[in-house]
Amino acid sequence: MDAWWTLLLLALGLASDAVAVAIATAIRARHVPVGGGVEFGLWCGTFQGVMPALGYAGALAAGAWLAAVDHWIAFFVLGAIGVKLAIEGLRGDETQTQSPWPGLRIQMSLAFATSIDALVAGVTLPALGLGIWWPSLVIGGVTLVLVLIGAFLGRHLGVRIGRRAEVVGGVLLILIGTRILVSHLMAS
Repeated sequence: MDAWWTLLLLALGLASDAVAVAIATAIRARHVPVGGGVEFGLWCGTFQGVMPALGYAGALAAGAWLAAVDHWIAFFVLGAIGVKLAIEGLRGDETQTQSPWPGLRIQMSLAFATSIDALVAGVTLPALGLGIWWPSLVIGGVTLVLVLIGAFLGRHLGVRIGRRAEVVGGVLLILIGTRILVSHLMAS
């Protein structure tokens, strides 16, 4: 039973970056189409669910190398997207009230960047004694549900903060990428 509680806490922790990105993205867009929120949740859940299995499978070949660079990848991907959004928000037209919900390529990039930790976590999951498939399903499912909640919560926040939403969303993405980088560097 303790292994299941540990898995649930791990799933919540791994999902936190994706949820924060969903909130930031929705703040920026302020209009989250139902299909868009579900699509983003599915991408995040899928990446978070598949990455532990890949991490487990690739641990022998690239585990140490991946652990050495995963935080840099997340930092640069989230940072680049965040800088782009913040600049667009600062240059924004006074009459522009919202940005469109991100397309498939941006959604996939964000889902990938926030799931790199799950790839590394996959190396240690077998120690729970639950195999790799159940943990992958739990991590993916928890992420899916929480990202959906985060996207719609961010939508309501975006409506309230108005034109500054793009800048706030971009800064949040930069901060998330920086937090990932700093937490990994401090642990080393």
